[in-house]
Amino acid sequence: MINRRKNMKIESALKMIKKGDQTGYLFLMEETEGFLRKIHNRYLKSVLDFDEWKSEALDVLMRSVDKYQNNFDSKFTTYYFSALQHKAMDLLRKTYSKKEQNRRQHLSLDKLAIDGFDPIDQSWNEAQSKIDFEDAISQVDFHNCKQESIAVKHLFGDAELAEEIEKGIKSHSLDYRQKRLINDIYKHFYGLKNDDDSAA
Repeated sequence: MINRRKNMKIESALKMIKKGDQTGYLFLMEETEGFLRKIHNRYLKSVLDFDEWKSEALDVLMRSVDKYQNNFDSKFTTYYFSALQHKAMDLLRKTYSKKEQNRRQHLSLDKLAIDGFDPIDQSWNEAQSKIDFEDAISQVDFHNCKQESIAVKHLFGDAELAEEIEKGIKSHSLDYRQKRLINDIYKHFYGLKNDDDSAA
């Protein structure tokens, strides 16, 4: 019953906007703020302030209302929320690119694609996962052995060592958590397999 009333209010706001009453936008922003915060807290909190995200969302809202007027096959909130997710993905991609420029100044996005990760084709969740993995690996206390050293060099940009990693990585000196992290990094970032995967 509550959702039905809410949907009726949203439809009323859309009619207001169609008649030229811009206050309908403010109502829609208030009604959907909970979803805005959910996206921000889950994916964009470290990317931009909520007020900035809200400003981006207003632009998305205005575009969505304009396009929705000719498409009544679905609820407006479904249409708008989908557009918001695409916007958040775009923002995350931009942030990802900036982090890559700082972290791998000598490695182009084209080279990353060759190594098995194309930020243009991947979803925002996968892009965020890549950033999280890199942050995690930078905090791992690796043993001083050649194989792990090679793995870290490759992770942070020395792509020429790919063949050497595929042939030579041994993770027997790592504990289970570290082994799992290395395996996940290979699979997710580069599509490489280490000896543990071959034995499985």
